[in-house]
Amino acid sequence: MTGGDPVMPWSVWLHFDFEQLGKVHARVTLRGEAVSAALWAEHETTAALFQQHLATLEGALRHAGLVPSGVHCQTGVPPLTAAPAAVSSLLDERA
Repeated sequence: MTGGDPVMPWSVWLHFDFEQLGKVHARVTLRGEAVSAALWAEHETTAALFQQHLATLEGALRHAGLVPSGVHCQTGVPPLTAAPAAVSSLLDERA
């Protein structure tokens, strides 16, 4: 964009329930070329495992031509203020 036009962010929520790792929630937000990823793992050991591999994720994002800004993982569930509103969902795909 040119002329200082604001770039509207796009976000996608992903929810996984892995047999061995438990539930993991992710919010990926793209604003222009900058991408942020916030992950919440309900098990502490899963969050620690994800933390060990965040540099790999950031490298993959850079390789895709994006600029990582704020990639992190924490234990728990997304706070209510961060959780998506069910009515705004465009797609609910469960595999």
